[in-house]
Formats: sequence, structure tokens, C-alpha cells
Amino acid sequence: PAASNAPAASAAAVLRIEATGETWVEVGRAGGVPTQRLLRAGDHLEFSDPAPYGVVIGRAEAARVTVRGQPFDAAALARNSVARFEVK
Repeated sequence: PAASNAPAASAAAVLRIEATGETWVEVGRAGGVPTQRLLRAGDHLEFSDPAPYGVVIGRAEAARVTVRGQPFDAAALARNSVARFEVK
């Protein structure tokens, strides 16, 4: 998936990560090559393939995460500003 500046969320997205400031993201799936990106404010990534996803977000306070259309507070999981979680 490519980062873009389009703000509209896809209805089919399982996972959406939108940057509100500079942040880095790594999203992996079993047996696949992880997606690693540096995002700047306004950039976003969307993933619509079936879960599970392993997610790592650096500067988690600068990312807005949505899982299946519902807000997800990744910053609440962060240690030293890095959030690690799985989307099942």
C-alpha cells in the first residue's frame, strides 16, 4: 500500500493509520514482507487484506489508527512512544 495525502477512509479497510505528525510504521502479515514507511502529517496507509497484522508505530502519539472503521488508541499501548499491537 502506498502512502497518500487523501483523507477519506476506504470502507473496506481493515486497518488505517493516519499521521498527525511525523511517525514511522511497520505492518507485517504472516509469511509476507513487512510494509515499513515514514509518514508525515496527512499521510496515511490502508490495509484491506484479511487480518492478522502485526503493527509497530513509532511516535504513536502522532498517529490516528482505525481498525474496521473504529478508532483504536495505539498511544495507550505505547512504551517509550512506540506502540506494538496485533490486529486479528
